[in-house]
Amino acid sequence: MNIAIIGGGIGGLTTAIALRQHDINADVYEQAAQWKPLGAGLVLSPNAMQVLARLRVADAIQQSGHPLERMQILDHSGRLLQSADVQQFARKFGVGTIAIHRARLHKALLQAIPTERVHLRKRCANLSSSASSANLEFGDGSSLSADLIIAADGLNSAARKWMHPSLQPRYSGQSSYRAVVKFDLPPDLRRTSQEHWAPRCRFGFAPIQEKEVYCYITFDALAGEQDTPTQAKERLTAIAQKFSSPVPELAANIAYGEIVRTDISDYAPFAPWHRDRIVLLGDAAHPATPNYGQGAAQAIEDAYFLARQIDRSSDVESALSNFEQLRRAKTTMINKRAWTLGKVAHMANPVARWMRNLAIAATPQSFSNRELKRLFTLQF
Repeated sequence: MNIAIIGGGIGGLTTAIALRQHDINADVYEQAAQWKPLGAGLVLSPNAMQVLARLRVADAIQQSGHPLERMQILDHSGRLLQSADVQQFARKFGVGTIAIHRARLHKALLQAIPTERVHLRKRCANLSSSASSANLEFGDGSSLSADLIIAADGLNSAARKWMHPSLQPRYSGQSSYRAVVKFDLPPDLRRTSQEHWAPRCRFGFAPIQEKEVYCYITFDALAGEQDTPTQAKERLTAIAQKFSSPVPELAANIAYGEIVRTDISDYAPFAPWHRDRIVLLGDAAHPATPNYGQGAAQAIEDAYFLARQIDRSSDVESALSNFEQLRRAKTTMINKRAWTLGKVAHMANPVARWMRNLAIAATPQSFSNRELKRLFTLQF
């Protein structure tokens, strides 16, 4: 088959790798003029790492990242509300939880694809499709026809806009700062990710290499606000003072100009994800707020399962229908839970926060473990 992938991010590259495993070549078309070490950090949970192990790139990613043993939620005073021992899932699934710089993950995926299959400066300008072929026009005036176009072009997907022109993003009411900081965490936190909750804001962090920590802070804000590097640093530092150690120390070490601001939005679940010979994947198909930590993982799951369906199905329509049918339930669940979690974490009313904390602390560990096991178990 002649397959074109729109977007050279995590979902697009993983799809190309998965297709190659089935001896299906695909070309990746990325709008950027060159690869730059963009972004901050992310956590790859065991469901993502299982797929990456099947694609034989997990070892390279583990070497570039940092293993986590615990994931914790605390209130702003430092009181532990919930702790998950993720080592047990490493033993169960054979792969661990890895925190990694997004740029290092991207590099590891890119190295698994022949350079001639990746094309830069190719912005998707227009799409069309029929029952037998799909057409893609680029911003530079060039175009192509393909048997299948896979759109892995993220939250602001041009393919989604073409397929569902009336859909609009849903702003969460929260914005975020993200950064990577050089910092030596205390020994007991060097394999731990934490998220600290305060009224109308959160601060989270995860070590992504020795003495290197990915940090993020979310806060209630109007959509579209902008600030200078100095304003971002001052605001981040001020919010961090609401929390217990090591949050203020981490914030103090974040350099001016290294802070990335992003408003947090998603799309309510929609259908379909495909039309004729064009299919959406990852955040283009089921964007969720990052509160559940599953954005990259779900794109990786999509990539593997879609490639398998393309290889096994008798025709393209069956492959795309099977892909969407199986993946929809899990991604819809994550979308809804992530949205709710963002609201719950930012509660401002003191009585509501007291009741929330009491409920979280009273949740049996066995229940939390069952929920994580369900999330980390692959359906294929």
